[in-house]
Amino acid sequence: MKDHLIFDVTDATSIAASDSVGSYIRAGDDGTQIGHVSDALKVNFSNTTIAVTATNLDIRDLVFATDKVDISGSTLGANSGVDIGDVTINNAAGGAAVNIQDGGNSITVDAVNLDIRDLAAATDSVASWLKDGAGTSITSRAEGGGQALDVHITGSGALTINDAALANTAIANAVNTLGVANTAEDVVASPLASRKYLLIYNNDNNKAYIGATGVSAANGFPLSPGSMMELRAGAAVDIEWVSAKVSHDIRTLELS
Repeated sequence: MKDHLIFDVTDATSIAASDSVGSYIRAGDDGTQIGHVSDALKVNFSNTTIAVTATNLDIRDLVFATDKVDISGSTLGANSGVDIGDVTINNAAGGAAVNIQDGGNSITVDAVNLDIRDLAAATDSVASWLKDGAGTSITSRAEGGGQALDVHITGSGALTINDAALANTAIANAVNTLGVANTAEDVVASPLASRKYLLIYNNDNNKAYIGATGVSAANGFPLSPGSMMELRAGAAVDIEWVSAKVSHDIRTLELS
């Protein structure tokens, strides 16, 4: 029997050269044997929470699907150093409101084809300015209870309005009876000089056909009995007519 136990400090990686002692660790109050797990001593914490004090404590990366961080009441200022990256804010029905404040400055929204709600005449307004080619704003004034656009007409003397469509020179009327059945002839024997308008009335109970030189019933424009045709045609336009009836009667009125 050894009178003392040997611990070989020169062999730190092995206990082969040292003596070993077998024993059990038991609880002091009732002698219950204290167990172990994989060569580690079991430790039972009686408290429900454990306060951990640490500097630069590393934990696992947060997972969006299972982890969350409550930042309610927090403010991300311009110099907060917090990069929130690409964030989608979806305020579902019944959810909390999202309050974005500009701090007295302005918020720039970058978007392509940004859709907004339809404007309502009763509540919305859009301000715009009409400018000329040089970029100068065109003014307006109140006229007749509303706003009227100012129009500047350059020139000197009296303002002359020229109605090119106005017939203000001469008038001529005539009756024309067809000399030979199915043989085209001029609607007007001698057109009115500088003619602007020509009116043709079918004063017979047969159809007349209006058209170009040599017009026929097969290709002419039909003019039913008692019908009138109004043409804006000058005196140089050769207009003819035809009918299947000899002495067919049409009436014409010319304006220049």
